[in-house]
Amino acid sequence: MIELKGNNIKLCLLDTNVLSELLKNRKPYFKILYELYPLSNYMFCYSVISIIEIKKIKPLFERYIEVFSHIPSFIMNGHGEIFNEELRHYENSDHHIKAWAIYPANIKSKSSMSNEDKLRYVLTTKYITSKEKEWVNSREEIINGIISLKKNYPPKKDKYSEKEIINFAEIVTAQQIIYEARDFVEQEKKAGRTINISLFPSVKTISYVVFYNFYVDERKPKISDAFDIIISSLLPYVDVFITESHQNEVINKIKKVDSVLDHLENRSLKSIL
Repeated sequence: MIELKGNNIKLCLLDTNVLSELLKNRKPYFKILYELYPLSNYMFCYSVISIIEIKKIKPLFERYIEVFSHIPSFIMNGHGEIFNEELRHYENSDHHIKAWAIYPANIKSKSSMSNEDKLRYVLTTKYITSKEKEWVNSREEIINGIISLKKNYPPKKDKYSEKEIINFAEIVTAQQIIYEARDFVEQEKKAGRTINISLFPSVKTISYVVFYNFYVDERKPKISDAFDIIISSLLPYVDVFITESHQNEVINKIKKVDSVLDHLENRSLKSIL
């Protein structure tokens, strides 16, 4: 939830597949969503990762520009930016974590620019294009990391116990914090303080998503899975998540073992239509 012009607005995150389907079937799908999540109380948001995917299909990207240059929405940050926000909050509890990167309705430009041109322009800035390259290049590293970890954590019996699942998430979260912020970890260690991993919910959520996608279901990771994993880092910072059926089930499984996503209303697009 965010405060916008004095009003509390809930954030409704659309994953890449849902955003794509909305753009392809614009009128009926948007009508249903507006009835469930009226703009008076909710605002749609989507990851900048989703825009990278949509840009691959030019007609779909043009439709996105046409639609979302006039609909209030938020373009959300990537996982690295979210982690840095959590780190700042950890070190200074007064720091408010900002999960969104761009609010298209607030883009400043020359008065002669149309809404469509403004949105197209901001998505081609050096910051966005450099981040796009960074995220695309990191996909293989993410997938290779999943594959390399899998053989190191087999279940003690036929299937993983709840304790083993929670333990996995805690281990992976701690390892990722060390990897991303070694200086911070060393500083806390020298001060004799134990790091509270619950204050890094984006990393914890990713750890669970990886587990339920590739440890329980025995799925072989694909390069395209990397973006779904990155998008899951946003779930602690939105109120509603609409996704495809498999990912929706993964979230339901996470809720059974951990409270990190208890606040989240999650549902599949199929259940809405």
